[in-house]
Amino acid sequence: MKEGGEIKSVVTQADIDAQARIVGSLRKVWGEHLRIIGEEEDEEDTKLKLEGMDLNLSILNQLDGKLLDQQIDLEDIVLFVDPLDGTREFVEGRLQNVACLIGVAKKNRPIAGVIGLPFPSGESTEPVLVHYAIADQADSSGCWPTLPV
Repeated sequence: MKEGGEIKSVVTQADIDAQARIVGSLRKVWGEHLRIIGEEEDEEDTKLKLEGMDLNLSILNQLDGKLLDQQIDLEDIVLFVDPLDGTREFVEGRLQNVACLIGVAKKNRPIAGVIGLPFPSGESTEPVLVHYAIADQADSSGCWPTLPV
């Protein structure tokens, strides 16, 4: 529990583990200098064990040719991570209502967002869905893997 037993602010080991995996995986690709602000971080407790996994970067293939050809300095970027949005729903077994949220800001302006649905139908056997969008680029949004129309 986060705030004095308040059910609406529950935090689980799954929140902490998910954040460690997400942050560790991002750092594995972009390094320690990428600024990441995670919901489950506590300034006094910086002992979060980062266990990075290999990121599946195939989502970038869908964006190939749709992005503005622009180099962005890493120090201009901040990622905001909510590793388990819907923790209460997770605890109550309503897995279809759980998401992982990542916001991307450049020089304090939001430029992109990602919503990962780890249990899209409420079952852990189905593939994860990822919805993404880049600000001001209508052709640079979608779902991965691509959903049938």
